[in-house]
Amino acid sequence: MKRRRALAVVGLSALPLSGCLDSVGMDGTAGEPGSGDERSIAVSITRVAGDGAIDFGCDVHHSEISEGSPAVVKLTARNETKSDIEYVTGAPEPFGALYDPDSPNAILWTDRYVESQYVETEGRRITGGEDIGISVTLSPGGSRSETYEFAAPPGSYSIQRTGNPLTLGDETYELIIDVSEA
Repeated sequence: MKRRRALAVVGLSALPLSGCLDSVGMDGTAGEPGSGDERSIAVSITRVAGDGAIDFGCDVHHSEISEGSPAVVKLTARNETKSDIEYVTGAPEPFGALYDPDSPNAILWTDRYVESQYVETEGRRITGGEDIGISVTLSPGGSRSETYEFAAPPGSYSIQRTGNPLTLGDETYELIIDVSEA
């Protein structure tokens, strides 16, 4: 069953994703340059439930956030068993829309949100979407990855999937992104 889910409830409609976050207009575009201060990220992933059938990891390709340059993180799910594993996620696959529901400035951004017929965007902001389940199958030893950009003020962010815990099949993970001033 499809049902409409407005993401504005978690404040994503005012979410800026590029440029200097301290000087972003309501339309999501960068305003006048700010102080140019740089930030850096550290990412941690912890399995909180499951038996390790799906290994979920990250590779930080670019850890610094500066005006016009977000951090870049690649997330990968790998099947560690000898049989197919299927998990359900939101749009777009392979992981759905990922953000911290308590902070409108903390979203893992991919252009696949714009390309998805189930995610509504305006600029580099998510404004709504369909609450649907998409099935992803991982073959034995197989993996699925997505590369994201991340730009947020200093703080600690607990990333979830469209308001749900980050689950892949029977595995549940806690994904924390810490942003500090460089």
